[in-house]
Amino acid sequence: MLPEIKHLGSNLKLLIFSLKTLRQISCLCKVTNVPEPSSFELTGSPTHDGKGQGKPVNDPCWLRLVEDLYMRLVEMKVLSPATALATCFKIRNAQGVQTRWSVVMTDTGIFKTSDIPTIHRPQDECGGGSAWACGCVDGLLQCNLDAAAKVDIDWRAILRRGDLSAALCQEIVGDHSNTTAATLDGCVRGYTGRTAYIGNKAMLMTPSALHLSNEEAMDRTIQTMGEGRVLAILRAKNGDLAIARGIELVLRD
Repeated sequence: MLPEIKHLGSNLKLLIFSLKTLRQISCLCKVTNVPEPSSFELTGSPTHDGKGQGKPVNDPCWLRLVEDLYMRLVEMKVLSPATALATCFKIRNAQGVQTRWSVVMTDTGIFKTSDIPTIHRPQDECGGGSAWACGCVDGLLQCNLDAAAKVDIDWRAILRRGDLSAALCQEIVGDHSNTTAATLDGCVRGYTGRTAYIGNKAMLMTPSALHLSNEEAMDRTIQTMGEGRVLAILRAKNGDLAIARGIELVLRD
């Protein structure tokens, strides 16, 4: 991976690592004081129970690691100083309410959205990371990236766009997003400088919020797929079960 990053040089504007990859690359590059694996890496769940299963994702050590790895990659001449290094974070409580924020390190400093997090209850585990990256890339494309123009990039705004894009994506069931540019722009404007609540705020703040039954969840999935005109991709360890579920979806009234 490192030779490929180096080859891109200053043409690479944004490099995104997951928290797990961030730690692994830091070990590979011999960054000092690399934290133990995160709770998310060890358990596969964004819910941290506080029982010592890995380093909490909201620990300040991860912020320092982003900064240290960026400096190390630049020092090794793997990363151009013109390339930003980013990662996103999420933590979930026992009621399924998730808090999102993100961080980026650039040649002008480190920027983060932890003080203006995005709070939501994911309807599906899939799609959040890709949607976050898409939101950030969309934000970059709206900036003037011509170096000669000397335009300062608003990195916090770019991160916030990614956070909101991820949360909006997970408002629907399935590994896809039907979020429009108008919807995303509206959320960005509506939550400028403050915590964002995606979905029903009252339900997000209520521990005893209702969950959909399996039947209701299936109906919502089919409705979303029909409105978005998307192709369903069924993923399962049991192939026969996936085929049976596909037939059920096709024959369902």
